Amino acid sequence: MEAATIAVTEKETKSTLMNPMVFILFLLVVFLTAHTVYQVKRKGKTVGQSLKDDAKLLATPTAVVAILGFVTGLAEFIITDNVNAHGFPDSITKGKIFELPDKKKLISTTVTLAIASVITGILTDLALRQLPKQNDASKYMG
Repeated sequence: MEAATIAVTEKETKSTLMNPMVFILFLLVVFLTAHTVYQVKRKGKTVGQSLKDDAKLLATPTAVVAILGFVTGLAEFIITDNVNAHGFPDSITKGKIFELPDKKKLISTTVTLAIASVITGILTDLALRQLPKQNDASKYMG
């Protein structure tokens, strides 16, 4: 009886971690925890200061572009996959437009979107660095 309970628990844990969304959130929590511990131990910051610095980074234009690109791309994929699978009017009228697609396709698309979003964020940062600063722009405006 006890072995069966352990097997069921292991299977539930494995299936939960194989969910792409849960896995991405898990990785984000691990990264944030490791980064916070590093900031506290090596740089002498408090946990609050470290989390505040991370929040400031997430509010930068580069991060906003990368995050919005990822979320929008994933939503577009899910909607397009469901429209292709169920047809245009049926997917909307029967409420199947936001069903999660096959795990294999979802995982490959999620990884591709994550890579593309990081590249887009980097390119956005490089483009923003090329813009003149506020003081430089005022010289040209008169």
